Amino acid sequence: MLCCCSSLSSNNTDYTHNPKIVSLINNKQSMTTWLRRLNYQFSVEQLYSGIESSEYRRFAALKLDNTPTIVAISATTKDNPTFYNILSTTQNTSIGLKLFAKNSGIVRESQIEITTMKLSEVNSKVLYNYLVNLGYKPNDKIIARHSIFKTKDGNQRMYLTEFVLPAILAFL
Repeated sequence: MLCCCSSLSSNNTDYTHNPKIVSLINNKQSMTTWLRRLNYQFSVEQLYSGIESSEYRRFAALKLDNTPTIVAISATTKDNPTFYNILSTTQNTSIGLKLFAKNSGIVRESQIEITTMKLSEVNSKVLYNYLVNLGYKPNDKIIARHSIFKTKDGNQRMYLTEFVLPAILAFL
């Protein structure tokens, strides 16, 4: 596996301002489609899937040439059967294929929130431990892109946070 963390050193340029990264995070389309266009081997690894508190959560890593470049947390409740079904059955497949499918009846709300945070600020133990095991450090910066998806009738919602990792720079 490629080492993804050398670009995080405080001696290197802050990846969060890289024009290609800015283009990626401002893309309102499917992250899967965007990554597949880069012409590297694309794969998804489901890191965790299950109920936490009252939410069904799915954690997944989007990889290029087996290197994690995006990690995502998707969350909904059983009261949102469209999204619950997607998250509980997708496994090692991208949810973007279902969310952005023609005639899916699903839309992304127009407001996408983008934040930069230190790894230590990530409030998911699963995600934090996964990134530390890859070699990231608590003070390393990562970019988070927060979206809300809903059914066209507005009655169901799913929350998605995609963490864009510095490792993606090797593929841009």
